[in-house]
Amino acid sequence: MNGRHTFRLQRVLDVRRIIEKEKQKILSHAMTGLMQRQQELALLFDRKNHFTEKMDGVRKGVANTFSARHSYLVTLTDQIDEKRREIVQMENEVETKRQGLLKATQEKKALEKLKEKNELASLAIQASLEQQFLDEIAMRKETY
Repeated sequence: MNGRHTFRLQRVLDVRRIIEKEKQKILSHAMTGLMQRQQELALLFDRKNHFTEKMDGVRKGVANTFSARHSYLVTLTDQIDEKRREIVQMENEVETKRQGLLKATQEKKALEKLKEKNELASLAIQASLEQQFLDEIAMRKETY
């Protein structure tokens, strides 16, 4: 028996490691998208708040101006609602990606444990064979 024992499932373990890294990248991308949409939502809220403050000063002005500004405010509100829906969707996507990463990590760790147990068993077998060899040498010396 040679000094190095090969793990029969090494290729599977390598693939599991690659899958885990890919899922980490996918999760990172999804989280970046979520953060971007959250920032866009905050910007829309800022615009709406700023515009609402302006509207309070204009309410006594011309009806056409008020109507146009009210229409813009409705548009901002619609954009905010749409952005909230996108964020909920992105949060669900991030959670799905997180679960996928968790599963991939668990599968990789299971194979790593199996590999470790395999290596320990291999070392035990090798130690046993070496001890048998030494015992045989000792017995031969006694008989001569």
